[in-house]
Amino acid sequence: MNKLLISLLTLVMLFSIGGCKTKDFSSIDKIEETEQIEESTDSSDKTNEPIIIQSTSELEMPVNIYDPQYLIETEDYISIVKVKNIHGENYNEINEEFVSPFTVGDIDVIYSIKGEPRESSKFTRMGARIAFDKYLEGLPEIERSKIENNNLAETRPDYVDYTFANSPLLEEGQYYLVFMKDSNYVIEDEHYSICWYPAGTLKIEHLYEDNYLNSTVIFGAKEMTIKEYLDL
Repeated sequence: MNKLLISLLTLVMLFSIGGCKTKDFSSIDKIEETEQIEESTDSSDKTNEPIIIQSTSELEMPVNIYDPQYLIETEDYISIVKVKNIHGENYNEINEEFVSPFTVGDIDVIYSIKGEPRESSKFTRMGARIAFDKYLEGLPEIERSKIENNNLAETRPDYVDYTFANSPLLEEGQYYLVFMKDSNYVIEDEHYSICWYPAGTLKIEHLYEDNYLNSTVIFGAKEMTIKEYLDL
């Protein structure tokens, strides 16, 4: 699907979502301005194509977010999962406040490498594709006004793709190797929090049901088996 990606003003947001063991991030984090425009090469009618803003937050982390060995030691579960459904949210049901966008959905655990997770569960993960109007609703008024006044009349976006450290968003129907833990953040339903680190969520490139550890992922531009990735 061709998408028009438009720059988003630099914003300041609060977030407090579980997922990976980190320091307290109740402090304010700066969201870097990003700009990327993808030209359409499709000759079909483009009026129905969604307009999607790309925005990423660059965070100062106390650990190497590209180190799987750290996550092997700290996360409760390591599993191959299938993402059944997803949607973007930005409201913390527990604290009754707006937070940075996060993904909510359901997963099936296909194979467990560490821990004994439930076979099916709800999950949350920092970062999401979220409806633009819902995104605006969660912003401080001053930032919301800046965006509303930023000539959006002709090119009002439909969605915001909000990521942390450019870690890719999840896709419905796809299989992933994930690091996760039990969580009581953000939503009231029992759920797991999937680590958003680039090392903590990897899309399965080739799934081998006869030997799941031989299934492959891409990390650092290199395709490797899960067994190699986890150094098992």
